[in-house]
Formats: sequence, structure tokens, C-alpha cells
Amino acid sequence: MRLSLKKTFLQNIPLKILSLALAVIMWYLLMGEEKADMGIRVPLNLSNLPPSTIITNEVVDEINVRVSGTQNLLRGLPKMNTSISFDLSELKIGSSEFQIFPEMIHLSRGLKTIGISPSIFTIELEPTIERTLLVEVIILGEPAKGYKVSDIKAVPAKVKLEGAKSELKGLNRVSTVAVDISGMKDALEREVPLNLSSLHLSKVESSVVKVKIDIVERFIKKELSKNPVEVLNIHRRYKLKPKTIDLTIMGPENVLENFPMDELRVYIDLEGLGPGKYRRRATIKIPERVSLLNCKPSWFEIRIY
Repeated sequence: MRLSLKKTFLQNIPLKILSLALAVIMWYLLMGEEKADMGIRVPLNLSNLPPSTIITNEVVDEINVRVSGTQNLLRGLPKMNTSISFDLSELKIGSSEFQIFPEMIHLSRGLKTIGISPSIFTIELEPTIERTLLVEVIILGEPAKGYKVSDIKAVPAKVKLEGAKSELKGLNRVSTVAVDISGMKDALEREVPLNLSSLHLSKVESSVVKVKIDIVERFIKKELSKNPVEVLNIHRRYKLKPKTIDLTIMGPENVLENFPMDELRVYIDLEGLGPGKYRRRATIKIPERVSLLNCKPSWFEIRIY
């Protein structure tokens, strides 16, 4: 019995292998014919916008489309070159609504559009105007202590823009992106983009300007009151009137806030003078980078005995 079964199994081996292969192929073909669906993103093309107009609302650039068909056909769907196009040449100023229909999506035979999202979109169309606007440089932060901004320039100082009338008609200037000068001591020069993100523009003469910011030391005034006046080269008894002087000086803030009093000297030299009455000015020595603005009194009375 066993020999009979074995003999039966071993008979017509090539035919049995061919039958198995045909069965696999039929299964594969049947599976490929099963229906399924797939989502794709289809570009939205808007062409022929009327002259001197601009779209001022956000319009999607891709549409989500759901497609059904056999699995074999769906496999080639991602490689399919298709798009949805609208001709805007007859579009009027204002708000217009557009609807996307399944027949506008060109698919291979055997595939069908079963879903579109969004299927409706709106276009807000405005007329454009041209304006030449001043450039305003926006700075952020403060220079280092004791320094200040002395001048700010933008090159060019004005730029020409063309864009939505409702946005540009009330503007007289356009600002740059903020320039951070925190802690700086030296002049700055760099190219800085204009802040145009909130505007709908069709033409921009220049979207970048060269910004020059001059940063210099801050100079302040300081009052020094009742500074003693020295008398030099006198070996006699004398009388000085008054004995102190008030000074007004100017210099860098960082120097004057911690003014080195040991570097200040006020004196009158009486060398070679004998007894009598004299009227003299004081010699005033001050540190470098500091200037004398005023002194009181200007003259001193001296009596030598």
C-alpha cells in the first residue's frame, strides 16, 4: 500500500509543479483585482492672475484626494503626474468661491475619486498700489554701560513696494527685523532684512538694507565742589581768599562715575613774589579724557606778609 502511494505521489512531478505555479499566479491576480482606496496630495495650480491684483488670503497649495481602484492600479498612483488647475483671468476684485469636482482630477482608467478635501476654497482678490516708504531700523537692547547710540542709518533709506492697496495705503514707513545691540561698545554695520511678513506684496525693490549703527561713549557732566587750592613756593606767611574752588568737568560716564580725586590738582605758584597783594588764577590739572567746563572763582586774592 505504501509503495502504491509513493508511486502515485512521484508520478507526473513536472505537471504538479506547473499546477502549483499556476495556482499561485491566479491567487496573486485575484488579490490584485481586489478593491481598495488610497489618499494622495494633488497640487493646486492657480494661473493667469489679473494684472495689478494680488491674492490676500491663504490658499492651500495641495488638495487631499481619496482614490479607489484595484490594488494593482493603486500601486502606480503615487507616481502619477496630476494636478488641479484654475484659470483666474476673469476673476473680479473681492471674494470668490471655487469648488473642486472629481472630474477635474485626471486619473488612469479604472481609478475613481471618492473624496476631496477641501472641496471648496476661497480667493480674496485686491488691487495693488505702489508706495515708496521710509525704512525704520528697529534696535533691541542697550549698549554696554557708559555707551550710547549716536546715529542710525539704513541704506537705502527708502524702498519701493507694490502690494495690496488696503495694507499699503496707510503706511509711511516699513521696519527692519530687530537688530540686537545689547552690551555693544563698537559701531555696527550689517545687512538686515525688512520685516515684510505681514504684507501681501507683488514687487519689492529691496528686501534687505544695510544698517549702520554708531555707538560711542556717553559723556556726562560732574560737579566737584569745595576743592582745596594749594599754594606753592612760598616761605612767608600768606593769606589766600577763597581757599577752595568749585569745578564743572565733562568726560566719559565710566570715568566720572568713579572719578580719581587723587589725579585732580589745583594750585597757585607764588615763586619769586615778595610781600604784597596779588591777584592770581589757579592752575588746574585733571585726568586725561576729562575736560574742564567751568571753575568758580576764576581769580584768587593773595596777601603775602
